[in-house]
Amino acid sequence: TWEEIQIIKEMVELSAWISEEELSGKISFIDLENIISGALDLYDYYLIIIKYLHERYNVSDSFGIEIYLKAISSVSLASLLPVACNGRGPSTNIMLIRTAIFFYKMGIMTSNAIRQGVVSYNIAEHKHHRVGIPLKLSRILSAMKMANKVMSDKLLEVWLDKYTKYLYYNDSKQYGIKAEPIIYPHEFMILLSQAKNLFPLLTDTLDHIVDEKLSFKVTKRGLSI
Repeated sequence: TWEEIQIIKEMVELSAWISEEELSGKISFIDLENIISGALDLYDYYLIIIKYLHERYNVSDSFGIEIYLKAISSVSLASLLPVACNGRGPSTNIMLIRTAIFFYKMGIMTSNAIRQGVVSYNIAEHKHHRVGIPLKLSRILSAMKMANKVMSDKLLEVWLDKYTKYLYYNDSKQYGIKAEPIIYPHEFMILLSQAKNLFPLLTDTLDHIVDEKLSFKVTKRGLSI
């Protein structure tokens, strides 16, 4: 449909390789606390990043977004970060932080939506007793529904077909490391940013059923945008 074509176009423009150059203005310690400590549950990372900003850039309260970008992408900061309580290493968590901060500052996702996405990802991991979410439609869509998000099978197939070769797990293969095809947390967050809310769709569907006197049929495939 035309709507799906437009969504795909937006996903291509946003794609997992978001441009932080679009960020401008200031960022505050409160912003960092809300996202890093609150939404992502990375309190230890928050403390280290705040201390790094204090010592390296002598900032407090709020400061230019360019300082944040320099800090979060620096090797010296990454060397200070441990494996977090979520079991993920610094590189994975930094990518998640950068993606979450970008969406939050751009007004694409709220802190609550980001937290819901992270919790859903973690539940999907524990449910199947493995690291990451496999690149399978059913697994990804199931995790998205836990975050109150929904996307059509067709749209997700297009996204996976176009971007699988760019996903983070492929970086390991370049160094001869055998890696299973999975979607990482920050990539899952990108998918959520382009999906639709499930509950409003259910509400609209129920209203339609009432209006049409139960003429609407729900298929086994579920709702599709």
